[in-house]
Amino acid sequence: MKLNSFIVDSLISLLKVPAYIVFLLICTACVSTNSKIQLTSSAIDDPKYQPVLDKWRKSASTYRDLDLILKTTAVLISPEMDELYKNRFIDIHGSQAKFDDKIILSKDTISVVVDLFTKSEAHLDLSDESLWKIQLIINGIMIRPQSIDRYRKKELLSPFFPLSSSWSRYYVLVFKLPFDLLMGNEVKDLFEKKELASSLPNPQDRTIVLSMNSGEAQVKFSWDP
Repeated sequence: MKLNSFIVDSLISLLKVPAYIVFLLICTACVSTNSKIQLTSSAIDDPKYQPVLDKWRKSASTYRDLDLILKTTAVLISPEMDELYKNRFIDIHGSQAKFDDKIILSKDTISVVVDLFTKSEAHLDLSDESLWKIQLIINGIMIRPQSIDRYRKKELLSPFFPLSSSWSRYYVLVFKLPFDLLMGNEVKDLFEKKELASSLPNPQDRTIVLSMNSGEAQVKFSWDP
C-alpha cells in the first residue's frame, strides 16, 4: 500500500510541473503583450534635430606624419540649437526633467559644447590654463570662458552631441558677453538678421569665433549667425 501511495504521489507531482510551466508561459506572454520598449534614436537619426545640429557643429583634426594629434568638434548653442536641444531633451526625459543651465542660452551668456581628443594625455585637460588659451571673439572683442566644465558621464551629452571619437572628452564652455558688446541687448539679438535699432554690430560683423590654442595645435571654429 505504501509503495502504491508513493507512486501515485510521484505521478501527481510530475503532472504539476508541466502545468506550472504552462502557467508561467501564459503569464510571460501576457506581460510581453502589454509592455513596450522603444529605443531612443541617435541625434544623427533624428530628422528634426540632425539638420540643426549639422548647422551649428564644426569639426577639426590635425595630423603629424600621418599620426592623429588632435580631433575635436564644437557645437555653438545658438537660439535655434537651444530650442531643438530642449525639445529633444523633453522627448527623451519627459517634461519634468531639468535642463543643464550651463548649456541653456541666457540673456548674457553663450555656451559651446566641445568634445576633444588629443594624443597627448596632458592636453586632454581643456581646463588647464597653462596648456590651453581659449577665447571667444565677436566683433574684435575677445572673451575668456567664465567656466570650463568636463562631463565625465558621457551618457549625459552623447544623445544630443555625438562624440567625434570614442576616446574624446566632453566639455561645456560658458562665455559671459560683456556690456560693451551687448549694450543692453541679449545674446539672442546677435542672431537676428534684421537691422536692429541699437548699437549691436551689423550682421556681417557678428561672426563668432572660438579660438583654442595650445602647444599641440591652434584650432579656430567660426559661425555666422
